[in-house]
Amino acid sequence: MRIGLSDSFGAVEYNLGRNQQNLANSVKQLSSGLRINSAADDPSGLAIAESLRSISNGLQQGTTNVQTASNALTVAESALHSVTALIQRMRALTVEARSDLNSAQNIADLQTEIDQLSQEINRIASNANFNGLHLLDGSLSNTQQQAPYFIFEQNPTVGGTTQTLISTDPTLTYVSNTPVEQQAQMSFSIDSYDATTNELQVTLTVSSPDPSFGPAQQNVFHVTPGTNYFVEFGGPPPPPGNYQVQNAAGQYVFAFGWTAPLSVNDVGKTAYVVTEPTQYASGGQPLTVNTGAGEGSTVAVSIDAANTAALGINEIVLGDDLMNYAAQTRLDNALNLVTGQEASIGAQQVALGEQANDASIQIVNQVASESSIRDLNIASATTEFTKEQILVSVGTSVLSQMEVSTQQLTTLLIGAISAAHP
Repeated sequence: MRIGLSDSFGAVEYNLGRNQQNLANSVKQLSSGLRINSAADDPSGLAIAESLRSISNGLQQGTTNVQTASNALTVAESALHSVTALIQRMRALTVEARSDLNSAQNIADLQTEIDQLSQEINRIASNANFNGLHLLDGSLSNTQQQAPYFIFEQNPTVGGTTQTLISTDPTLTYVSNTPVEQQAQMSFSIDSYDATTNELQVTLTVSSPDPSFGPAQQNVFHVTPGTNYFVEFGGPPPPPGNYQVQNAAGQYVFAFGWTAPLSVNDVGKTAYVVTEPTQYASGGQPLTVNTGAGEGSTVAVSIDAANTAALGINEIVLGDDLMNYAAQTRLDNALNLVTGQEASIGAQQVALGEQANDASIQIVNQVASESSIRDLNIASATTEFTKEQILVSVGTSVLSQMEVSTQQLTTLLIGAISAAHP
């Protein structure tokens, strides 16, 4: 079977056209660096690559969100450092006030500085902001209110045992929330022991910086050694050792009780109870930061309030030694609260840093996966490009030679026909 010249010519043209198309595709891939330039190149591969790119883009933006949240925490931490320094100064002033060498004017001057420092704490808590968000006013925390709490300063162990002078019972001690809440301080001192009556004399002194509380109250009771109730009650009252404190208006402010019995060894010792009223706040909402890892992938950033009311130092009033002691105790507690907030912010910064690191690792993996699908293998593509160049060049040359041969054959046929028919 013979293949005609026209059939060979058509085959060469077909192969040449195909090779030219492949060469053009190779040029497009090499110029873009992509294996997939359109859906026609690899429909399913393009869909997968776009999905991976969407994930990596979300993670990149999520990383930016996390870093921005960390910057906000850094601003809050800086403001808390200032608050801490101010509380430290207020505490130093209360320590200075606990000296008999101070005159009434000295105490007044110390009080003036404490009041000014309190205003500065509130100013910092109100003005600390990041991109318009107030950081330390409680709006970024869902804490609704601060429950009434007690600051118990207990003496060293009694009689070499593990019992402290006063072991308070939370079921006996409370701050009244109706009809009034006031902060107060109490000293509980065991003054003497009367061997004749076998009684310990106990002095309770209660005062408050709140003017509505009235003057300081002082009551003397007697307790039988080895018990925890007042002799004046005529027997163990229910509950033992319960004592209710009223203000000048006759309203109950708080009550206390103790469970550890007193002994002769406790003579000369004093214990203290310092209370704070409930601090009511409107409450806010922690920041929600989208990490970009997927639908609903968020982290919460919470910053508690750092004003004087939230820290329990909105009423720091100097006066007698009991008031000064209570002021110092409240400031110690405020320092614990602030340092706790700083620790919380630091922990959140660490968590955000780990979140960013994890997102960065995921981004690398997602981009690598997309690249393996979408990007071009340059070495293989270059080899293919060279091959197609050679094939196109050879095909063009063959087609050119075939055209020359066709022209020569045509000339010979015309000459033969002319000779046969002169």
